[in-house]
Amino acid sequence: VAARALQQFPHLKAIRKVFVYSLPVFVDLVNQPGITSLDLRCDNLVIEPVEATKLPQTLRSLDLVELSLDGNYAVVSALLKLLYVPSLRSASLELVGPRVTQRRDASMAEQYASCMGVLVSIAPNLQELGVSFSLDYYISLSEVFAPILPLHNIRRFVYGGNGNSANHIGTDADFAAVGRAWGSNLETFRLERPDRFWQKSGSVASAVALAHLRGSCPHLVDLYMPPLGPIPDEATDVEALIRGLSLEEPSTTMPHPLNALTVRLRETRPKDIVGELRERWKGYLVGLFPRLGWGEGKRLVISGDLPD
Repeated sequence: VAARALQQFPHLKAIRKVFVYSLPVFVDLVNQPGITSLDLRCDNLVIEPVEATKLPQTLRSLDLVELSLDGNYAVVSALLKLLYVPSLRSASLELVGPRVTQRRDASMAEQYASCMGVLVSIAPNLQELGVSFSLDYYISLSEVFAPILPLHNIRRFVYGGNGNSANHIGTDADFAAVGRAWGSNLETFRLERPDRFWQKSGSVASAVALAHLRGSCPHLVDLYMPPLGPIPDEATDVEALIRGLSLEEPSTTMPHPLNALTVRLRETRPKDIVGELRERWKGYLVGLFPRLGWGEGKRLVISGDLPD
């Protein structure tokens, strides 16, 4: 039915927000010649084993450049495994996991890693990736990053969603790994989950995570960070800090191009030194990224547990 309907639109290039309830409909949409962008809602799709055996081993979509899918982890993985999409450059996955009550389940990280592993295998030249969780999914940022770091051409990464998270904040080492893997191409890096969905305690990345991204990502222009821990005393000397991390030193003639930064802070030191801390943070951030503006029209947003 879908194939016959699509024949009426021979010049169709994009299909947006279509709810897919059966596997044959998905096949028809992917097989449509000339389609460059697909946005499919598959959260109600059930793939029967017998049905899957009747499909061709691979669905070839040579023109597809953008793909957006949402659905259960197993369903999304199964759909991705069917695809041959050599031209795919942008993917957005909204992953629906089971609503859970426990704080930690190792199988969750395994399911996510399996799904992302399939994506990496079918689209190794991906340049833009969005990942979001629409239900509770308790994994760490290192587990979020690890299976997708082999995508070395990533220019834009956005991580969001509205599921609860018990351990999503990560460490400085996680951001150093991102810099090593994606640094040569990365332009936009946004971990934009609402504050209430980040854990309220435990280890968090520090201000040093920003230095890792500064030193490894020379083309980064848009950065949205999760909550960061206290700024270390050594961060007052940006050049010395970057040298200590064996990163590229800030250029005096070509300032880093970052012009949009949102950072959320978790300072726990006494409130009587808040003014001093704010000045230290401002000096540190502008030292790393001189193009950040202040005053009217500023592109630097500081929020979190550091009151005015």
